[in-house]
Amino acid sequence: MLNKYIIFLLFILSVFLCNSQTSNTLTDNRDGNRYKTVRIGNQIWMAENLKYKSDFGKCYVYDNDISLANTYGYLYDWSTACKVCPSGWRLPSNEEWLTLSNYLGSNFKEKMIKESGWIADEIATNESGFSGIPAGMRDHNGNFIKRGVGAYFWTSTFAQQYFSYARELGANAGNYASHLFGTNQNIAISVRCINNDGIESSNNNYEEEEEEEEEEVSDEYTESEYEEPSRNIQSSSDKEFKKEYSVFKTQTCNEQQDIYFEYTEEYKCKPYQIQNLTINVIISNDNEVSIALKKPHSSEIDEYTIESIELSETGNKIYYFTIINQPHSFEIDEKKKIITWVSEWGHWKELYFFK
Repeated sequence: MLNKYIIFLLFILSVFLCNSQTSNTLTDNRDGNRYKTVRIGNQIWMAENLKYKSDFGKCYVYDNDISLANTYGYLYDWSTACKVCPSGWRLPSNEEWLTLSNYLGSNFKEKMIKESGWIADEIATNESGFSGIPAGMRDHNGNFIKRGVGAYFWTSTFAQQYFSYARELGANAGNYASHLFGTNQNIAISVRCINNDGIESSNNNYEEEEEEEEEEVSDEYTESEYEEPSRNIQSSSDKEFKKEYSVFKTQTCNEQQDIYFEYTEEYKCKPYQIQNLTINVIISNDNEVSIALKKPHSSEIDEYTIESIELSETGNKIYYFTIINQPHSFEIDEKKKIITWVSEWGHWKELYFFK
């Protein structure tokens, strides 16, 4: 009789353990929030947006409406996003997002989009179980936009200067995030955490994989905290220096003509009416650097403080500055007599020629 009782207890225990292994949920011990999780290929992802209200960094709820947090999660700037995932989880790298999309194959976006919650008509099957929802964003000017239209997610991968990579879902999400170019770190968007190396953490249990054995996710892209190299202001002399360029421009690209893509003729730069402009590069006695633009037939002068100067691979000086928290740069090619003005946030460039 005792043996039968022990066997019965062992049976009950085995059922309990089996059920716990298939719970497919994550509990965040910091605030008690529970999240659905999903295994896609060899990766284990949160199937919901992170809704941890961080006590450090910058995080927001859309329109400052706390009632939206449970559905859409919080929006984080990049530096906060890098540190906000719970123990055993991390912000996925750009490469890990590529691993996800490559695993899902063609039409991967519709396979990652939840069937409901989108204002625009979306092709959505959510075949992967990722359950992407249009949480929108807080842009660099502090405006909340794109809820119901776009889903945006940070990666942990640094791009350059004030930019890091992000990903987007939604046919009408706009050109805000891609694995091909960086996104302004000051905007606030959603976070989906990935389980460390696809290994089950102590407070999570997942469905066991059936017989088929898949390749392990490469650990080549093990994340480490990025330290941006220091940039020193360079000048040809410690003395006051001023160089004036009388330039003209013959072509331009606008914000719809993204410099990161090879578009068709319809979107390529078109001839632009010739316009004279004066560009002054000034280095003061205390080694402060500025660029001043004087518009034609006007006394108006736009002056920008140069934050850093780098040398390009071809030896040209690149001057970095900010306009309303948006990174810009001038590259001056003295040999070809060209100044290239690039707006990284707007993804446009203008070419200026001088004699």
